[in-house]
Amino acid sequence: MFMDNDEIKRPDYNVLVIYDITENKRRRKVNKVLESFGCRIQKSAFECKIDNYEFERLAKKLERIVNKDEDVMRIYRLTDNIKVITFGEYNAIGNKEYDII
Repeated sequence: MFMDNDEIKRPDYNVLVIYDITENKRRRKVNKVLESFGCRIQKSAFECKIDNYEFERLAKKLERIVNKDEDVMRIYRLTDNIKVITFGEYNAIGNKEYDII
């Protein structure tokens, strides 16, 4: 996964990871990795604010865990003009600060 110079300069991206993992052991591993990068926003969704290097690390770690024949995972790197609207209680628990707009 190669990045151009503009991507290298960008400090942080909002990243959304959603998944459907069929096996409990794999799901726990995925959750542990995702908790180290961001915070859970729903049962099978995490939000991360990470730079390009962390994005690459996250994707590689998750790729090694996910069983492509049984599981589904989508990783969205959100860029420019992001607007997040949250309805209901937002109890993000994580190791980084997040701005909710």
